[in-house]
Amino acid sequence: MNPGPELGGSVNTMMDIGYGITAYKRLNGEYLVSIEEDLLAKSILYRWCPNGTCNGCDTVKVLGIDIDSAKITVEGSNTVNIAATINPSGSCRIVNWFSENSKIVRITEGHITGTGPGTTKIWAMVDDGDFPTHAP
Repeated sequence: MNPGPELGGSVNTMMDIGYGITAYKRLNGEYLVSIEEDLLAKSILYRWCPNGTCNGCDTVKVLGIDIDSAKITVEGSNTVNIAATINPSGSCRIVNWFSENSKIVRITEGHITGTGPGTTKIWAMVDDGDFPTHAP
């Protein structure tokens, strides 16, 4: 590299700039590329998609999450569906579901299946852990 006067060098000098590049492949085939620039002590993170089009949308700050039912009854091993609304509604986030007691119900992507008698809470949480809420 030949730094010019804009970098505080001269045309006749050579300079090495040390930096590291790390790429992480995501399950969907996209890559997160981290570039660490030691000279200025900064790190830059890029999202790269091999086919040129990244799926998804920009992350929007979540202000709240609501579950559509306050109380749900599941009889036997039947399945009941439940939904969560993320506010603002344009948020492109994933809702993770949890049961307080998996011996009573099992929940997968909003589908609640009875596994035993009793009462438990169902929790909905956005993918970054913000705004946990539950249906009693």
